[in-house]
Amino acid sequence: MVWRELALAPEILSLETELAPQRRNRSIYEAVVYGATTSGSAQFVLPADLARLGIERSSLAYERAELRFGLSDMRAIQSADIEFGGTEVELRSGGGVGPGFSASVDASALAEESIPARFSMEFRGNQRLSLQPLADETEWNVRSTWPHPSFEGGFSPREREISADGFEASYRVSNLALGRSLVAAGDAASA
Repeated sequence: MVWRELALAPEILSLETELAPQRRNRSIYEAVVYGATTSGSAQFVLPADLARLGIERSSLAYERAELRFGLSDMRAIQSADIEFGGTEVELRSGGGVGPGFSASVDASALAEESIPARFSMEFRGNQRLSLQPLADETEWNVRSTWPHPSFEGGFSPREREISADGFEASYRVSNLALGRSLVAAGDAASA
């Protein structure tokens, strides 16, 4: 059997990230590394105009759905817990957007309604932390005790506050600024 893949970005993605910086010394050099805790939620819904892609809702194999997460460096991940539709899912390495992890999920409820996903992750890193917004509406709030942040990348924070005690930044990115569809039909693949 031959399947076409349908990629569906969330309608809403909301994230909260807490960064805990640590200074590390090696010989005469100093480096700053961080631990990060991120929690969030996403809401998935099939678009009303799915037929414009030549796809009928009744032809979708909802039981073959996957929830995918991408990370630039998988060695950073410490833990991850994901719920889809109120059910905790088993994660596996690979299958993400680039390097990442994924979970098989039953998305049958999407035929009639939206499905919520909730997640929490802990990871470590250095130099930078960034987010690639893919949802129709992405909201990201970041807090840290680090008093010297740099705000780089394609989107600037909507609000930011920096003090000697650290910083807080809030991002809000609309899909209109991304220039891509929330739904994409991929090439055929053998089952």
